[in-house]
Amino acid sequence: TSWTNQFGGVWPGSSYSLAVDARPAGAYTAGFTSGPLPGAIHAGSEDAFVTRHDLAGNLLWLRQFGTGGRDYGRAVAADASGNVYVGGNTNDVLPGKTRTGVEDAFLRKYDPNGNELWTVQFGVNQSSETRIQAAAIDSSGNLITLGVTTFALPGQTSAGSMDCFLRAYDPNGNILWTRQFGS
Repeated sequence: TSWTNQFGGVWPGSSYSLAVDARPAGAYTAGFTSGPLPGAIHAGSEDAFVTRHDLAGNLLWLRQFGTGGRDYGRAVAADASGNVYVGGNTNDVLPGKTRTGVEDAFLRKYDPNGNELWTVQFGVNQSSETRIQAAAIDSSGNLITLGVTTFALPGQTSAGSMDCFLRAYDPNGNILWTRQFGS
């Protein structure tokens, strides 16, 4: 073991995902917390978070964000430039966004210094549950996400009560394609 870094607060929480950027210059984690993490402000019930550590294990930055409801950072990916993407789900409205379902998916991009570049929030309808579970960067620098949804995403067909989906985004947050599948 080269290093171990434990962080958190007095409230329950968990990390769900880990990524290392391609340079490599940083390690990133995503998860949730039920209270404020050191130096952060607690927005509601559970907040999502994303962290960046250097390769020696030093915390470079932490971003805690959310709504008055439940927000979970479930996926994290970093590109070759050190930008980081965090995806997950919320049951409320992220700042400046619109809530569509009971539970919506979100995706947020940060620059290497932890500055938010953009956020998307999406669902299907008032009864839907949609969340991003995993993310990766392809060889062209696009983000590929894996998630689940209870209804058909736009232009897709629902196969059952809970389907998987793959969705690709360009670096500016524009949807490139979506594939929904299930049984």
